[in-house]
Amino acid sequence: MTILSTLLSRGYFPKELPPAFFTDQFSKYAVAKSGREVVSAYKATDNYTECVKYQLARPGLDRRELRIPHPASFANLASLTAANFSRLLKKAGKSKFSRSRPIYAPNTYRALTPMIRHSDLSKERVAIRAGSSFVLKADVSQFYPSLYTHAVGWAVDPQLRHRGNWGKSAFLGQKLDQALMNLDGKISQGIPIGNDVSFLLAEVVLGQVDRILAQHHTRAFRWFDD
Repeated sequence: MTILSTLLSRGYFPKELPPAFFTDQFSKYAVAKSGREVVSAYKATDNYTECVKYQLARPGLDRRELRIPHPASFANLASLTAANFSRLLKKAGKSKFSRSRPIYAPNTYRALTPMIRHSDLSKERVAIRAGSSFVLKADVSQFYPSLYTHAVGWAVDPQLRHRGNWGKSAFLGQKLDQALMNLDGKISQGIPIGNDVSFLLAEVVLGQVDRILAQHHTRAFRWFDD
């Protein structure tokens, strides 16, 4: 399987959806010549699509809003990601703190999986905290819904932080920023929770945060929970 077909078949729908919902057939269609032409030629009204929202019940009264992008918009984002996959994985893998660094896993039930399994987190905590007198815990609340799509571009291509480069579509970060807005109402705040491309791009952004923190602290531990 190619990277694109894996992202479309095992990284499109949120893992929390029931097994009855899957995208294997869509993946086969979208990577075939005839299907690829149809998907790439699709033109949405006003040049953007919107996500379907799904409320995931959590313990207590808590809810988490998952979003399922339009097939054509997600295929465009996945294609862009697949074409630059090595670069994005390398960006996401530079963090010294992340234990959820994305690993490409074409033979598992997801396209991308965290480097440390949830069952091994207790061992990681012990290793990090050994010999410490204090533990500081912090939570990045509502990270996916509040993430600025432009920040994804800045994390991928730091040159985009300069106003003079904003309109230069040759930058990968600019293309990803635009693709993220196009798949969710042309809004620059928030990326969909649940798909593996969002997971990868979120780790790219937080990896830059970790880089700044690493200048002041030698030990830390970060794990994704969305």
